[in-house]
Amino acid sequence: MRRYCAALIAGLGLALAGPACGGTEDEPETGAHNLATLEAEVFNRCSFTSCHVGGGAAGLNLEAPIHGKIVNQPSSQFPDLVLVKPGSPGDSYLYVKLTATPPPEGKPMPFGGPLKSADIARVERWILDGALDD
Repeated sequence: MRRYCAALIAGLGLALAGPACGGTEDEPETGAHNLATLEAEVFNRCSFTSCHVGGGAAGLNLEAPIHGKIVNQPSSQFPDLVLVKPGSPGDSYLYVKLTATPPPEGKPMPFGGPLKSADIARVERWILDGALDD
């Protein structure tokens, strides 16, 4: 299934369209990709809208601090994948939910449209860099 997810993402070319949290225009990767910045600037939108607070949608709580809640933790929707696998966005269910259309289970996130491509690139870079708690 991991190969399927990685192939699905590659095959789709990360095609993103529609309204999103802050827009979807193609932008160069900007901003820091450390976890503290991602919590404040990207994941906060998912908890601020009350989707992923407390028990959260699909049992996912994205209220800061989130490292221990998502890194090497199994997905409740797709237990074969962990939410974030350090070094491997294609094996990280959280990343798959942000990029695959459709994802292997459930609906693409965030609900209502994709994140800006620059924010997705920041999440990807954080995962590739080892998903550190920084």
